[in-house]
Amino acid sequence: MRRYWHGATDGKAIERSRKRVNSAINNYALNDGHCVIQHPNIRAREMNLYRYDGTHLSDIGYDIYLNNIQG
Repeated sequence: MRRYWHGATDGKAIERSRKRVNSAINNYALNDGHCVIQHPNIRAREMNLYRYDGTHLSDIGYDIYLNNIQG
């Protein structure tokens, strides 16, 4: 999830597409015997989890991301 999509004219449409693509990849990976790591506590509305550009995670965001992977 991102707070901002650079160069996008319709961020909501891109977000819908991102969700569809992620869902398809999730299903493919699980059906192929792979695991999928969810990041439910990284949300775009949490401004402190992102850097000033709204795209990349902040240090706190990366800590949460890496903690999810370790778990």
